[in-house]
Amino acid sequence: MTAVIPTQISLKQKGAGTVEYTPVKALNTFLRDWKIKARIVSKTDKIITSKGGSLLKITLVDKQGSQIDATFFN
Repeated sequence: MTAVIPTQISLKQKGAGTVEYTPVKALNTFLRDWKIKARIVSKTDKIITSKGGSLLKITLVDKQGSQIDATFFN
């Protein structure tokens, strides 16, 4: 049996309209115009590279417990 993963979850915001969030588990390379809502569970210190750029890595977890890593440059 396989689990069905919704491609979007609708959340009502106080005083605003409905906001559509995509679960981290549903992200793929073919999905366009996505928005996630997640919590930062870990982050590295900002690293300065030898060429003068900067690098920061974080780990995000959404409401369903799915995890994704993100890397920021410059």
